[in-house]
Amino acid sequence: MPPALALAAPKTWKDTDCSRTGSALPACSTEFSDNSAGTTIVTNGAGDAIQLATVAAPLAAASSPNNGIKGNKAVYGISLLHKLKLADYPGISFEAKLNAGDTTIQDDLYVTTTVSLTCDGKNWLNLITMTRDMTPEALADGWARYTATPAQVKWYRTGSKPFPTTGTVLLNGAIGTGGGTLSLDALMAAYPDACVWNFPNPNAGTSDAVTPALAINLGDSGTTTSKKAWLRTIAFGDKAVF
Repeated sequence: MPPALALAAPKTWKDTDCSRTGSALPACSTEFSDNSAGTTIVTNGAGDAIQLATVAAPLAAASSPNNGIKGNKAVYGISLLHKLKLADYPGISFEAKLNAGDTTIQDDLYVTTTVSLTCDGKNWLNLITMTRDMTPEALADGWARYTATPAQVKWYRTGSKPFPTTGTVLLNGAIGTGGGTLSLDALMAAYPDACVWNFPNPNAGTSDAVTPALAINLGDSGTTTSKKAWLRTIAFGDKAVF
């Protein structure tokens, strides 16, 4: 009797295709910018990088189909973490460089993560991690390495959606309210089923369009000036995206 065939190991988010061809963004990511902003691959003497850029432009007359804003925000969206439990989330690391010749400042660059507290697309909230809180490690030529892990207190709630009334008071942290930052470990303790979630985005014009759960952003809903930053070596634990 021939030996039984070994079953292939089930694929996980780490097996997601993040390959890229030429100037295209990695397959596991997307251009998700708003209005007069963009995300592209550029090449310089040090190799390829992802460029986030806004231009000097007034607020749009209508809200963007992506993030529903009138400002000019450059967004690099990453979708491979959909349905990943926060308990399994390894955190994010990347290298970034801010442009020194325009209005770009440290607070312009940040990471957003959308979470479903019940891992079913309901009871959602947005988290934001500012690069200013990610303790940059200086590298050559203006680059710096940034990291944020679940145990570190580097996560704010953002947006207008309220937190559920139950759970630890640490979850009430929000930029501008004095609530301060929280750790993802604290969030997991209060909501053990919480997971990263790519939400449907019908405003994008197609039935299968989604809002990438995790994004690296430059600018915000009110940006009307020129800003620019570059990204490279983006990874979640040992899973490289770029």
